[in-house]
Amino acid sequence: MIRREKEIKVRLSDDEYASLNNKVRLCKCSREKYIRNVLNDFEIKMPLPIEYYQLLKEVNHIGNNLNQLVKLGYVKPLNEIDVVIVIKDINNIMQRIDNEFRGA
Repeated sequence: MIRREKEIKVRLSDDEYASLNNKVRLCKCSREKYIRNVLNDFEIKMPLPIEYYQLLKEVNHIGNNLNQLVKLGYVKPLNEIDVVIVIKDINNIMQRIDNEFRGA
């Protein structure tokens, strides 16, 4: 474990202090850890909202239903082109959702 013995006192305005505390609260880490991460050029990642995971779960259910349809295709022939189009559409939807939440 790293021993941290050096201490730095920094004076901030009320706005700077509020901004720092807001960023710390959003990334759910300590003020010290946040500042160290910024100093070390780490990418600060804010946790994704719970809605992201709920939406991802729903999209996974859609994928499961699609897999069931494909299995039915082995019993009763399906139009392969239609299946490929649906798979591409689902992948595009998932990518757009991911980009929207992650801000990519």
